Amino acid sequence: MTQFRSYWGAIVALMLFHALASRTLLISRWMVLLLAVSAGSALAFPTYRYLQVGQFFLPAGGINLLISASQANPHPSSADGEAVDSVITMSDALLTAEKWRAEGLSNSEINKKAEGLASALRSDGMKFN
Repeated sequence: MTQFRSYWGAIVALMLFHALASRTLLISRWMVLLLAVSAGSALAFPTYRYLQVGQFFLPAGGINLLISASQANPHPSSADGEAVDSVITMSDALLTAEKWRAEGLSNSEINKKAEGLASALRSDGMKFN
């Protein structure tokens, strides 16, 4: 739901920007207000997260990319070329992330590893020349 709110905020901000531009109000207090509200809304949830857990970061693909890649390619081939029947669920991804955390990986290392696996899963079976 967080990502939908982010997209919705960007769409509303663009509509308001267009409305201000069409009324030649780009240099006005309304533009300053639009920029302030847009910046505040983009940073509100990461700031709240920082206050709760002490980590400030903006949303990233990370482990979620692994889930979406699995949904895009639900029958990946194994190392020997055979099709494998497995879809990675949110529970599977959480367990994987917890395992990597127990191995001592940081959040950015976990995200990088998940993004690499997601890339491999998405490009499974593709031939690059």
